[in-house]
Amino acid sequence: MTGENKGAAVPGYSKYDFIETLHAGERVTTQRVRERGDGRTVLLRTPREAGRTTDLAALEEEERILQVLTQECRAMESDSSGPASSRALATPDVGGQLLSGLIPPGGMPVEQVVEVSTRLAEMIGRLHAGRVIHKGVAAPAVLFNPDTGQVDLLCHCMATRIPQEKRQLVHPDRLEGIPAY
Repeated sequence: MTGENKGAAVPGYSKYDFIETLHAGERVTTQRVRERGDGRTVLLRTPREAGRTTDLAALEEEERILQVLTQECRAMESDSSGPASSRALATPDVGGQLLSGLIPPGGMPVEQVVEVSTRLAEMIGRLHAGRVIHKGVAAPAVLFNPDTGQVDLLCHCMATRIPQEKRQLVHPDRLEGIPAY
């Protein structure tokens, strides 16, 4: 479900108008959409392929990770019925653009790099406190609003939940403190 018809209703979610696809992961797609009622923009996270159980499971895991981040997340069912029916998550839109599109050829100013890095480190710290290791922070999956300094991670598909740390020597040639993935 990644229609590229700007302004058209999102298939299966008629209360939203499509603006743009921000990230198309292996199992979850994140689109910026506009709510028809109040006109605010939100991020709509949907399974890459409606009805595919592995994609639905990935979306459910995404929801659990967003809860660790204490990010507002509204789950909803599609308004279609039949095999194309699915589930989606609506999350607040921080605005801005993908970080990969904001990096000029000569690089970003140091102050902005520090700002983005600090915000990302805060988010990753919250994930680690919730026993989640992200493993996939990359500029094409980071949304950054230079006007407000807000940052959002768009893809949690590689994240791993660690129920309990195993304190044992795994291999003598490995540096202790790095969890084995």
